[in-house]
Amino acid sequence: MRNRTNLGTQADEYHVASCNNRTAVTNRTVRQQNYSAEIAELVQSVPVKVESQVTIALPLDQETAAISLEQAITSRVSTRTFSAQPLSKGQLAKLLYLANGVRKDAQRQDAAGYRRNAPSAGGLGSVEIYCVILNVDGIEPGIYHFDSRQHNLSLIKQGNFATWLEGFAMFQTEFSEVAALLVLTSLVGRLRTKYAIRSYRLALMDIGHVSQNIYLTATALGLGACATAGFVDAEVNAALGLDGLDRCAMLTVGVGVPADAPPR
Repeated sequence: MRNRTNLGTQADEYHVASCNNRTAVTNRTVRQQNYSAEIAELVQSVPVKVESQVTIALPLDQETAAISLEQAITSRVSTRTFSAQPLSKGQLAKLLYLANGVRKDAQRQDAAGYRRNAPSAGGLGSVEIYCVILNVDGIEPGIYHFDSRQHNLSLIKQGNFATWLEGFAMFQTEFSEVAALLVLTSLVGRLRTKYAIRSYRLALMDIGHVSQNIYLTATALGLGACATAGFVDAEVNAALGLDGLDRCAMLTVGVGVPADAPPR
């Protein structure tokens, strides 16, 4: 076992530096910070709101999962070959809502009361989804931001980005053939407000929760999904308007109709 004086990589150094210790448990100032007014306000605030002249409402009542949760878990696979069939707007809507949407909390009467469909560290909602739309019925190709509270898409850039994905952004060319590429981004700076150096660990966990929701929802809807971190960070962050540090792309998930699926 390596000790602290024999750390091999920067990843090792970060892991050790971000470990909690006994002092943190007994430090009252640190514990009070977790329940401060600033943190409480952050929890209730909208993480990201993209202003756009084009917004597309996403219907939630057009698709229903056809199989049980157990069936979805035990039949889940990563799909790397997709058909030319388009994704329906209803399928995309259900994917985004169950992956990282926001629902009203029936236990609360105030306007701010809501719950997220994915766990998040401290309830801070650190994950935002951006969509590179290539082949979805009723939605023009382009890059969009998913507004998890209003449940709509806000257009960032219009155009067909398949060539960009294949030649500049993704390591695997098959991701240029998906119906939609969901880019899971992290608000690391938002987490850092509460969790300091440990925030990056929690950012990765939050991304994983959302990714699993996408996989299981896609499986339940008869769709294919495949996650990859094989992308050029600077290219993707620039396309989404992210600074790459406080807000950054962490994972991409390609979704679409599997190549062997029967026509709808």
